[in-house]
Amino acid sequence: MRLLNFFSKNKNEIYLAIFLKEEEGRLIVLKSNNQKMIILELRKFFYSNGWENLPEDIDEILFQIESQTKTKIKKTIFFLFSHLVEIGGHKIKEPYLTKIKEIIKGLELIPLGFVDCQEAISNQLAKEEGVGLTAILLEIDKTNLTALIYKGGQLKGVKTVSRTNDFLEDLILLLSDFKKEMILPSRIILYNSNDLDDKMNRILTYRWQENIFVQLPKVEILPEKKVIQELINVFENQINFQEEGIISERVEKKEEVMGFVIGGDIKEEEIENKKTKKESLFKKKTINFLNFFSHFSLPKISWSKKSYLILGGILIISALFLNEFFFHKASLTIFIPTQTIKKELMIKNLAIKTKETKIELKRQKETTGKKLIGERAKGEVIIYNFDKEKIFEKGTVLETEGIKFTIEEEVKVASASLTSDGSAKLPGKAKVKVLAKEIGKQGNISKGKTFKFLDLDPETYFAKNEISFSDGLEKEVRTVDKKDIETLKEAVFEEAKKGKSVIKLAKNERLIESLTELKFDELKFSKEIGEEGSVIDLSAIISTIYYFYNNDELINLIYPFLNKEISKDFLLKKEKISYQIKDVLKEDGKIYLSLLTEGRGIKKINEEEIYYYLLGKEEKDWQNFLKTKAFVAGYKLNNNNNQIPIPFLKNRLPFFKKNLELKIAEFK
Repeated sequence: MRLLNFFSKNKNEIYLAIFLKEEEGRLIVLKSNNQKMIILELRKFFYSNGWENLPEDIDEILFQIESQTKTKIKKTIFFLFSHLVEIGGHKIKEPYLTKIKEIIKGLELIPLGFVDCQEAISNQLAKEEGVGLTAILLEIDKTNLTALIYKGGQLKGVKTVSRTNDFLEDLILLLSDFKKEMILPSRIILYNSNDLDDKMNRILTYRWQENIFVQLPKVEILPEKKVIQELINVFENQINFQEEGIISERVEKKEEVMGFVIGGDIKEEEIENKKTKKESLFKKKTINFLNFFSHFSLPKISWSKKSYLILGGILIISALFLNEFFFHKASLTIFIPTQTIKKELMIKNLAIKTKETKIELKRQKETTGKKLIGERAKGEVIIYNFDKEKIFEKGTVLETEGIKFTIEEEVKVASASLTSDGSAKLPGKAKVKVLAKEIGKQGNISKGKTFKFLDLDPETYFAKNEISFSDGLEKEVRTVDKKDIETLKEAVFEEAKKGKSVIKLAKNERLIESLTELKFDELKFSKEIGEEGSVIDLSAIISTIYYFYNNDELINLIYPFLNKEISKDFLLKKEKISYQIKDVLKEDGKIYLSLLTEGRGIKKINEEEIYYYLLGKEEKDWQNFLKTKAFVAGYKLNNNNNQIPIPFLKNRLPFFKKNLELKIAEFK
């Protein structure tokens, strides 16, 4: 974090915080009240033309805020994403730096500095958890993905890649680069993106290779509200820190702000002058302190030569004692040999528990079935009968040109008769309505067609139409096919596999991913098979059954198998046991785990005995002891007494146990 040192002591100071991302930002109005920062206003805004018109975008929002609050806000702190800041956190990258200068100059703001997102998050999490942060921070912006590796509160690595359409591929690329350099923490913290739940699900459901993560990483989401609060907390602490007088020096004319300078460069002479001023002040105080004692005098005492020798000896011994008791300190790291045991085990009596969650999914697809709909042609025919009287029942079939029609009602046709002179035979006649058997315009036949009756002599019985038929039409419509139903079910099931609900397990519980089961609890389709429609909707409730176990219980089961294999001079601790699930078997309702296990034991040592042999020993003596008696594999010494010119103390270890820090490390 970079801040200038010109905070006033006004307890009700108003500040403007500008949180800049890649394509959007936040304006936050803060009020300092009894050393606490209160959010008075928070406005989200999008950049109208990237960073090009950023000063105008901010000016518009700031004008609205100042008009509503009747307050003129000048003092400004910038909150920035980490990929906008150079590695090390002391300077903003170009061209972002140039644009921030334009904002300050154009809006006549007083810049206080900037806070890096990752620094605020890591500091605050360490404060909350009471231990230095060990995790992978994933900072997700619109077109950039940044990974920051923290171990024990120290930033060990930063990498940024341009985002593609596949978030997971981008992440794998980042982590693969890091893996070449270090062992990755198994905790991932995501922040500042609109779809963090989906990204978390993808990380949790991905089968990570062992060369990246040995076991499924723990994934957490840090909401934007939390990120902003962490940034404000860091800003608040810095203000309180400086208001209390810990840093009181003010920068007057030319002030270095966030890696850039307002009004010109700070010259080296100014820095030297300040340094000289501080040194002079220290000397002045020292002289005044010494002058205080000049007003006192001691009585004159006659000292013999022997007395001087005794006094000198006492002073020398006292000086040596004080040096050893207070100042002579050393840190000795000894590397202890280890023994690694690997064994393949089948664990049969581990208690496996289950949890069930439900998710509701909806899906829609276009239908693929087809069918013809329409109307049958209608008309009227005259039936001719050259035989005796005949009754034609309803539904009797007539045919012309391969097109079949049916009689719509029962009709009686009179018998044939002779003309008056007996020279010709006249047929009996009757009109009747007919209807085409099939839909379609092919039934709209023209007038004058001859119809024959099936199974009847066409010379004796036939019919004709005097008027053309009409009303016959057809069209093709889409319907629900059985395949549509099955495809929709498969799609929903696959979606459930990829984005199944996230189960919350206790800290020491582990998920058996391969046993996770999904099943349909409820299926509702908007249409049935054969029903007309262009789309079909599915609403489904899917249950996910998770299988998990207690990690400590599994380690307790593994421990006896590995412990009996290790040499008696070595000690195997449970925290040094690791395992990998090779296979999971289900038989007769029971679950068995096939494991590849590994335990690393360290050689047994007596620390008290080592302390006894080390304190006050010369270098050759303690080194010989470590090699021949303690059988250590190596050592590393950091001794602050090496510069002492006294020969018998120069290369000795401290005489007091409190001054010798003994560290035990494994030699792998």
